[in-house]
Amino acid sequence: GLSCTLCGDCLGACGHGCLGYRLPGLSPAAARMVFLVLAVSLHAVFLGVARI
Repeated sequence: GLSCTLCGDCLGACGHGCLGYRLPGLSPAAARMVFLVLAVSLHAVFLGVARI
């Protein structure tokens, strides 16, 4: 929703195991790593741009 902080806490809270990271051709663990690297990289880029 609008208040999502992309923390991933909801993934473990789902009792049915229906939530997870999915990317075509990647395992869920690899998709999670890609998401985390992308989120951290974009965060760093935007922080760097804000300092210009």
